[in-house]
Amino acid sequence: SITAIVQLKPGSELSVEEFLAFADPLPRYKRPRTVHFDAVPRNATGKIEKPKLRSKYGRIDA
Repeated sequence: SITAIVQLKPGSELSVEEFLAFADPLPRYKRPRTVHFDAVPRNATGKIEKPKLRSKYGRIDA
């Protein structure tokens, strides 16, 4: 299943319901089933550290 990890800009607000409404136009098999609001870990060059996300939230497929 698809998991979304969302990092909001400072001062921004978004509920899970609003996010799911945003994703609603996607085909059902592409919609995330789980949504987490958290900081996304990045390395020194700014790339997302996927192994850290996998260890925290489980397997994440691209």
